[in-house]
Amino acid sequence: MAITSKSLHHSNVVIVFDETRFEPPDNKDFSSLYGGEDARGLRFLEDPILQTKILALPEAKLKVTLEGFRLRVDDDSDNEPKNSRIIKDVISIKERLFQKIPIAGFGFNYDILYRFNNVMPIQEMFGKFFSGKILESRELRHMGIQFTLESKKGEIADTWFFKIVSPLELAVHLNRHFRRKELPGEKNLVALFGDCYTNDTDEVVNSFESNLSFE
Repeated sequence: MAITSKSLHHSNVVIVFDETRFEPPDNKDFSSLYGGEDARGLRFLEDPILQTKILALPEAKLKVTLEGFRLRVDDDSDNEPKNSRIIKDVISIKERLFQKIPIAGFGFNYDILYRFNNVMPIQEMFGKFFSGKILESRELRHMGIQFTLESKKGEIADTWFFKIVSPLELAVHLNRHFRRKELPGEKNLVALFGDCYTNDTDEVVNSFESNLSFE
């Protein structure tokens, strides 16, 4: 088996601030982060009970969410990291609204669809974990695997979810969290964001794909 295509369907960047020193911005400052063409169709939503502020930007295909002391910027454009603007936007928002607030960590999320040149043996995989009797009166439609990998120093934690969504397609969700108290500069953050998608996801998926043999 081999990978024949790979496409990014969603990505975001998250900053987790130090809860003990966090101060939420005023609604006026948060809702006025964007102007010009980016602000066309802008929608601002707030839920005081959940301590959530949401800035939806359909023209820019971005969504900025503040959940308590957690800032998330979503790219809804399907752009791959090399063409995405969210790193620049995350840094800009942090500098404008949270310049004096230290961070507790940051991370990335990706939703990726891989396609292979051969059928994945989903029933054989299922049979490694469950009795074949389960399938006597049922049909297996999808199968998923979830696991977390952590660096030996504990600085980086990856949570992966694989779901076989068709005989030839694998949906992959990756959450990578960095336990760092400083945000890298824009150039280094762009590199981390791009390398994770371009290299690290392929390495893990290739390892998965190379072991799909049950002969």
